[in-house]
Amino acid sequence: MDERTKRKRLSRFMKIAAIAGPDATAQICNELSGDRVYIPKADVFTREIRNEKIAEEWERGVPAFDLSRKYNLTPRRIYQIVNGNGNTGRMSSASLGL
Repeated sequence: MDERTKRKRLSRFMKIAAIAGPDATAQICNELSGDRVYIPKADVFTREIRNEKIAEEWERGVPAFDLSRKYNLTPRRIYQIVNGNGNTGRMSSASLGL
């Protein structure tokens, strides 16, 4: 491995350490060393959180029309989300322990 490749890999590692902290980074390395890890764009994560909030509010009796205005979505999209058709399939807040 040449010096440039080593610097590039170290740079990625340092970005993770700067965000997650050294202890969490060490734990990630211990758990996932050697694996390729997919990190989705932030909008996937925030969309999943939004969908969870919509489902919770729906269960509390908030009408679809009100939710559509609050979240700038169509009532049809609200119904898709609360009926389980709104998840991307890539991640859910439940799978993340949220």
